[in-house]
Amino acid sequence: MRQIELPGSELRLSRLGFGTAGLMARLGRRESVRLLEIAHDSGITHFDTARAYGYGEAEAALGDFLGRRRDAVTVTTKLGMLPPRRSRALQGAKALGRVGARVLPALRPLLRRGGQSMASSGAFEPLAARASLETSLRELRVETVDLLLLHECRPDDLETEGLLDFLRQVVAEGKARAFGIGTDRASTAAIVASRPEFARIVQVRQTVADPALELPPGVGLITHSAVVPLVDAVSERARADGWSRETVGRLLLAGALRANPAGAVLFSSTDEGRIRANAALADEPGPSAADLERLARLAELDPT
Repeated sequence: MRQIELPGSELRLSRLGFGTAGLMARLGRRESVRLLEIAHDSGITHFDTARAYGYGEAEAALGDFLGRRRDAVTVTTKLGMLPPRRSRALQGAKALGRVGARVLPALRPLLRRGGQSMASSGAFEPLAARASLETSLRELRVETVDLLLLHECRPDDLETEGLLDFLRQVVAEGKARAFGIGTDRASTAAIVASRPEFARIVQVRQTVADPALELPPGVGLITHSAVVPLVDAVSERARADGWSRETVGRLLLAGALRANPAGAVLFSSTDEGRIRANAALADEPGPSAADLERLARLAELDPT
C-alpha cells in the first residue's frame, strides 16, 4: 500500500489506516488481535487508538499485535478522554454489548456511542496528560507513539496552563514523534484559526455530506467516519438503482481517499472480508467522476 508523508510532520503513514474504536467494545481480545493482523497482512501499516477506546482495552489489544512489528507500523493514540473505571458492572455491560452486536448488527453504532458516553473528557492538565500518555505507552508496550492527539478537545481546553509545553516536552523526550488534535469539525476549524501551534496535524470526520475543511498549507490531515454515518441512508436510496450496501460503503471510502489525496483516511471494521476489500481500495484507481456525482446526489448533496 502506498505511503504518504503527512504534512506538518515527518511521519510516513499508509494511505488507509485502521481504527480500533470498535474492536474491544464488540469483540474479545483474541479476535481483535486477529483482525489487526488481517489489516496488516492487507497492507495497512497505520493504526489509530485512544485511551478511551474499547472501554479502555483497545490499546492493550493493539499492544498484543505490535510485538515485533513496531518498526514496521505507525501508531496514533490520544489523551484527554479517560475510559470508565473497571468494575463488575462494566464487564457485564461489555459482555451484553458484544452479544447484542453479534445478534443485531444495527445496534453497533448505538453501542459505540454508549461506550463513548461512559468515558470522561477534559483531562488536559499536564499531570493528567502525562499519566495518560505513560499508561498508553505501557498498554501499547512501546517507548514512543508516532502521533499523540488531544482527544475531543475544545478551544478553551487549549488554554490549560502548561499543555503546549507538555506536548513539546514529550516530543523532545522521544515519547511522541508529533502531536495534534482529534476533535469535532467546528472545534477543529476554531483551533486551526486561533491556536495553530496545536494543530499542525488534525484528525477529523469527513463524509461526502461535509464541506471540505479550509486548512492552511502544511497542515496534515487524517480523516475518519466516511462510511458509518451515511451508508444506511444512501444504501436505501440506491437500492432501486442496483447499488448494494457493500458497493455504497466502498464508494464512500474511495471518495474519502480521493478527497484527501495528501493525507490518510481511517476506517474500522470487524468483518475480515471487508477489511481486505477496503485495504485494496488504496491501490485502485478509484471511482469514476460519474459515480461520485451519483453518490453525492444520493447523499442529498450538490455534486458541484
